[in-house]
Amino acid sequence: GARVASGAGDLSPMVVVFRLQGLDGEATEPIIETLAPLAPSADPETEFAMTALMSRTEGLKLLLDRIRDMAGFHARLELEPLALSLLSSCCKIAVNRKAALSLHAVDILLFRLCSLIPDEAQAATSEAMLAIVATLVTHAQQASSPLEADLASAAGDGWAPAAAGEENAAEAARLTKLLDCVGLPSVRSRPVLLQTLAQVLPFLTRGRKALLDLLVKRFLVLLAFAVPGTPTPRDGDEERATPAFPSAEREGDVQVREEADESEAYIECFVCVVQRLGADEASQRLRESLTERGVVAKMRDELRLVLPPGDTPKDDEAWVDAIGVPALPQILQLLAGITRGFAPAQAVVAEEGVLASLHVLEGISSDRHTGSMAEALLAALAEGNPEVEARIGARRERTGEDKRARAAAQREKMLKELGMG
Repeated sequence: GARVASGAGDLSPMVVVFRLQGLDGEATEPIIETLAPLAPSADPETEFAMTALMSRTEGLKLLLDRIRDMAGFHARLELEPLALSLLSSCCKIAVNRKAALSLHAVDILLFRLCSLIPDEAQAATSEAMLAIVATLVTHAQQASSPLEADLASAAGDGWAPAAAGEENAAEAARLTKLLDCVGLPSVRSRPVLLQTLAQVLPFLTRGRKALLDLLVKRFLVLLAFAVPGTPTPRDGDEERATPAFPSAEREGDVQVREEADESEAYIECFVCVVQRLGADEASQRLRESLTERGVVAKMRDELRLVLPPGDTPKDDEAWVDAIGVPALPQILQLLAGITRGFAPAQAVVAEEGVLASLHVLEGISSDRHTGSMAEALLAALAEGNPEVEARIGARRERTGEDKRARAAAQREKMLKELGMG
């Protein structure tokens, strides 16, 4: 084509992105808007090998001591990011992570973190500190030894090992402080901070019933409003379970909006907590607690109520109404996290009617991504459960056969219209 004399011909060519759709015209996979960063080519164990000197000497202990006492330093705004950068580099290798856990690094960092998170000006520092905690937590979860072996608790001022009663009280107080932080503006404005906090919270329960109850009760009160029918804490628990919202009377829309934003942050955090549950002991006990409390059964009942029967055509208006239900994405994500590889919860959800409706939903495209969420839930129900996997596979095979038959019929019709039949 002709080039414009002004030099437009030197511009880069226009990039055109094509999105292919399925045979029946529906693409159910989520649109990828950003690409994940490339994995580092160098092995961290090699790249940061020289930091092993920190654990062989007193360097790591001294570094953690400085972070512990950072609040008393006049130059803490300049020193703390540097100290955290060094600690982050040290935690790139396993020997330092294990040494940091034995030096109560998680307790030291969380104690400092509770004072940093409310300060929006320190949001970047809080994020860096919580990222280190998440790295240590992941290491402890993957270790073959029990959680208590590598991570001792702290009490009182947060540093010295405590007696059993003081230890339990200190752990509960620390978990409560972190839960109080979830609704703060400094956390709500930084999704990465909220997601990392959600990764850490289940680990801090150590799989203990009292701490699990504290975590679950805190979220169930708000979840009952977001997901109709969700059981609330038992009588007498409401006061302890209610988040630390302002007690003053509402003063106009600003106060109402603020409380709504806090509630939304807690619900989003709970979804993140459940989605990040792994196969470690603390995660399995949290799944068990949610199942025993009837949370799974209530959300299954809500799916029965919201989703049309599996034999309802996909173009029926009932599916549009179902996809528009505000709580549907949260229900699908929560059930996927709880049932993943956990047989008791899978048995509650994997009813024929529910599976049929979910199978239809996974083939319906929407801007709420409920199709991919339904697919993820079906995958979670099938994980480690051959019987459920076979039932889901049979449904998908029948649907595939129907699609192939319709495609063949359409092809024959077109050939006849062209006089080639």
